[in-house]
Amino acid sequence: MKLNLILLLLFTIVALGITTYLNHFSRPQILSVPQPTDQEITNFPPAPTFSFTTLDQKSYEITEFKGKIIILNFWASWCAPCVVEFPKLLELASQEPENIILIAISVDADKQNIDTFFNKMGADFQKNIHQKNVLIGWDPNKAISQDLFQTILYPETYIIGRDLTLRRKIVGADTDFSSEAFRKNLLKELH
Repeated sequence: MKLNLILLLLFTIVALGITTYLNHFSRPQILSVPQPTDQEITNFPPAPTFSFTTLDQKSYEITEFKGKIIILNFWASWCAPCVVEFPKLLELASQEPENIILIAISVDADKQNIDTFFNKMGADFQKNIHQKNVLIGWDPNKAISQDLFQTILYPETYIIGRDLTLRRKIVGADTDFSSEAFRKNLLKELH
């Protein structure tokens, strides 16, 4: 009886220690990414530098797109708002192939889910997904989405200026990226 009580106490202490360790060290490190405000353009923080690989195994570094407006979108196939937003982002990219680069990074754990997501979309989506200014990346370990950008809610979109500075952060799918007003304001703001 006494031995059972000691073993139970020892087991409880070990379990609490493991739980505390995992809670502390398994969380992603939250880095403070300054949020753009209505300050002068020179006050916007630089976008984190990162490289990524597209689904067709081509590697890129964000700095390769200096001089273009970068729309960096974090999404997932299981995200209902992403189903609504993704075609709008593709439409915007199709309207401005010389000015805009769309980098859409999936956080899906399984690549097959991405393929299934794309196959369910309509003909316009299929046409627009293959534009030269649309790059689809995959971040299953969330090294870019969570570690660099602290993104945990999807969709989340960053507008990165031609000078590679963070200009806007858009959380959720409420923005109509395909609207003429959004496109004109984007080009005007980031001339």
